[in-house]
Amino acid sequence: MKDLNYIQKFFKINQQEALILSAFAFRKICGDESLCLKDIIEWLNIPGIEMVPEIYDSITKLIESDLLAREVSRWEKKEGHYILTDAAYKAILTGDPKYLEVFEVDCFQHLLEKTMSLYADLRFDLMDGDDFQTKLHCLMERSCHLPELEWLSPYELDVNEMQLVIIMAAHHLHHPERSVDVERILQRIERRYYLIAKDIMNGKNTLIRNKLITFASSEFKTLDEMKLTDEAADQLGLNKGEMDKPLNLEYGQLVFPEDIESKTVFYNRDVESQIDSLKKIIGVFQNNETEEKPFRSVKLMINGPSGTGKTQSIMNLAKESGSIIYEVGHQLKNPYVGMTEAAYAAMFKEYYRCNNLYNKQGKHVWFVINEFEGLVSRRIAAHHSADFMVSTATSIFLKETDSSVFKGVMLCTCNNIDHVDAAVARRMTYKIHLKEPNLETRKKIFANRFPFLSPSETDRICTHFPLTGANVENILEKYVLLEKIGAFEGENHFQDVWEICQQELLLSTETRKPIGFNNQNHN
Repeated sequence: MKDLNYIQKFFKINQQEALILSAFAFRKICGDESLCLKDIIEWLNIPGIEMVPEIYDSITKLIESDLLAREVSRWEKKEGHYILTDAAYKAILTGDPKYLEVFEVDCFQHLLEKTMSLYADLRFDLMDGDDFQTKLHCLMERSCHLPELEWLSPYELDVNEMQLVIIMAAHHLHHPERSVDVERILQRIERRYYLIAKDIMNGKNTLIRNKLITFASSEFKTLDEMKLTDEAADQLGLNKGEMDKPLNLEYGQLVFPEDIESKTVFYNRDVESQIDSLKKIIGVFQNNETEEKPFRSVKLMINGPSGTGKTQSIMNLAKESGSIIYEVGHQLKNPYVGMTEAAYAAMFKEYYRCNNLYNKQGKHVWFVINEFEGLVSRRIAAHHSADFMVSTATSIFLKETDSSVFKGVMLCTCNNIDHVDAAVARRMTYKIHLKEPNLETRKKIFANRFPFLSPSETDRICTHFPLTGANVENILEKYVLLEKIGAFEGENHFQDVWEICQQELLLSTETRKPIGFNNQNHN
């Protein structure tokens, strides 16, 4: 009796619950873990044990406290068998309460995290459906003070409907882009799930009528793919939590304005006016607060030789406007049949998901593609499977960038527009051709990067060497590194810079000598 009093005080339970718990502990020590209701009545022939309903209530309370659990077996059906939980067994053996899980629900997110943990145990057959319902119901009872649950109370949802909403909310918290298999959830938590499923499909269920849940696709309605409505997700605070979470992107990456290094880019005069016009166009598109924008999208292609500042121009524009860049690369290409085409279609969906998410925060996302010709090359006659893949992928890109379909800002760069499919090039409503900087522009670039050179020295270097902006950046980087290691002798900086300029252009196409055989006749 002394041990029973200890168990009663230790677990904060009544005498009958302590008797039942001690029976399970003894049974586990003997090696035969489970007990059914009949075993408890017959085996525990001790004064104080009440009739079946009272025993069942005691067992339910022990399950709520995570001290007992219904036995789940994948190999044989066991109805009404119960076992002692590992936490309770360890606590009894050691007398240490640290094994007893104490989960305080102080916010809605904690409730959803615990729900997701319980549902994972249910999915992997580590918990019985009745136990899941019992524990989740107990968890919700302790969380009734939360404002999110108070918002749901006027809808007068029954137990199954309320639990379905909480499970779907937990899914939305962890996987906001995925739909939920409602039928599978109902099968696990309710034996007569088909009645609820029928009402949902017919639009008679309370959750559907009150617009708390909806079908993921308006074209094909199925219980396998459902989700919370946007209004319900907003009211439950799920979209706010989503904004703070990093997006799990598969096809692109996000570059935020604060991570962009702004560098001055100098243009020839004709190009500079085009860049200024582009800034104004994007500003009008993004700052228009009316529902009907003057145009649905801004689509730009910057073409020009390597090193003329195409990519840096886009980075500077994004930095100045505070826009986020969604950048895709050539990792979309896949050797398996059909996977490349699927990736092309999916990257647009991923962009729209990012754009919609950050638009709620008042931010804009730009779709940026560098080396555009590598992604949408010219379509040719399909003699091989690779040719067919290129043609199909380009066709998908054409469909997604149609003026009636694409919404947003798309900025692309390419080195050779002749390699871009002609139809794709026509989709780009704004085109800028960046030529190699002329003498006047080269002087501006060089004077900005090497302010210690005199104007006459800058003029000599820029007149002699046909440098681009990228060439000047390389020259500056090499000059700084050589200066750090003390490679320069004397104070003749001009001569040092001159030699680095020679080295920079040593392997350029115009200056290097051909290697190997050529078509010249030496006879």
